[in-house]
Amino acid sequence: MRRNYHIENILVDINRLEMLEKQATFDFKNLVSKFGNDFVLGFSGGKDSVVVSHFASQFGINKGSCEYSFCFPKDKTEMKLIAKQMGLEIEFMDSLSDEWLLDNKKYIFPKGKDSSVFYLKRQQKSIKNFAKGHTGLITGRRHEENQIKDMLYKTVDGMYHFHPLANWNSKDIWGYIKWKKIPYLSIYDNELGQMEGATCWCNISRRKTPNEMDCWRLIYNYDNEYFKNHLMKHYTNARIFYEQFI
Repeated sequence: MRRNYHIENILVDINRLEMLEKQATFDFKNLVSKFGNDFVLGFSGGKDSVVVSHFASQFGINKGSCEYSFCFPKDKTEMKLIAKQMGLEIEFMDSLSDEWLLDNKKYIFPKGKDSSVFYLKRQQKSIKNFAKGHTGLITGRRHEENQIKDMLYKTVDGMYHFHPLANWNSKDIWGYIKWKKIPYLSIYDNELGQMEGATCWCNISRRKTPNEMDCWRLIYNYDNEYFKNHLMKHYTNARIFYEQFI
């Protein structure tokens, strides 16, 4: 389950974080010693992404890709700024369009497995295509929020996948961000970010927010200009929400 916290409420457990930092550094050293540093980052600008990028950059791994189709405009701006602040070289991709989403409406506030399928079609596809030709891919995926086989494994295409934060929990992530003063997206300080993390607008979970109009409300409250100037022009139910509730 996704868990986000207001960073000011996080207590930094230095002893635990030092232990986790030592282990992550050790795992990175082993990785680079065995395979070299021809790895790329699957960057999203999310909390886990910035922490794993913080470690990777210490080993000369600073190139990666970010699929930011359907992200809010202000989030896109912040993602680029954070990448620059961290010294990362990220290729930002906007692969899917409103037309594609309108042809695949089940991915607008998806239910059940459709949310995972949407992630595969959108983010995973772009990241894996970018990583082709490299030894492997590094992400911040963790057992607490994702289904991953192990911290390190090789896929059928011969690519290594490395998830050095696999055993961290959300409080560890936020504690480390606070401790090391790592930049993070401001959406996490908003109601939407607290519920969904650094999500694209259409991937709000219907499990957490069953009523579609409540999904539109979360979006409107986060970025009403984007809602009025873009979403209402493309999505009928966004316009219906505005006319009925605003």
